[in-house]
Amino acid sequence: IDILLRPRKRKRDVQCFLVRDTQAQAGPSKLSSRDANMLHSSLEEVLRDQKHLATFRAFLRSEFSEENLDFWLACEAFGQIASPGERHRQAEHIYQEFLHPNARREVNVDQCTRERIQSCLALQQQQQKQQQQQQKQQQQQKQQQQQQQQQKQQQQQRPLARCFEEAQRNIYLLMERDPWPRFLGSGAGLSLRQKASTVWYI
Repeated sequence: IDILLRPRKRKRDVQCFLVRDTQAQAGPSKLSSRDANMLHSSLEEVLRDQKHLATFRAFLRSEFSEENLDFWLACEAFGQIASPGERHRQAEHIYQEFLHPNARREVNVDQCTRERIQSCLALQQQQQKQQQQQQKQQQQQKQQQQQQQQQKQQQQQRPLARCFEEAQRNIYLLMERDPWPRFLGSGAGLSLRQKASTVWYI
């Protein structure tokens, strides 16, 4: 009886060996739910995920187009600024860094959008000078007048808060249309997608 069972036993041993060998080649990797969603991620979702954002940034750096991502992120941070003074300083920095004709890291924004931003910044500079003059003249005025002035400043800041929205949207569409599909087909993008598509059995 033992002789008759030996071939079956050897067959089961070979099957168990093949299963273990296949699992060993695959390697012990466990993906988070965020990684698993990479297969169906949009550019916006990747921009919100720090790990995938770093991978996408490395790809853009290899294509010498990292400034588009940095501009988009700078605009995101700009939208969160509450202080009028800090907002004005950051607006000037973004313009000089990415939008000025001689900017070191100039992004591809159409001329009409660029001119609207220039007009917005020029208007803000003029308003800021007027506010400074008014503040000097009103230092001795009552608290009620100061509150009215603060409300006026907040209203004047609203156009500046949305100054870069159109340019930011244009750059996002540019990244989505051009480098994003190449990223998904690159080694880094394929690696993430391959890991996300792997299913492990215990």
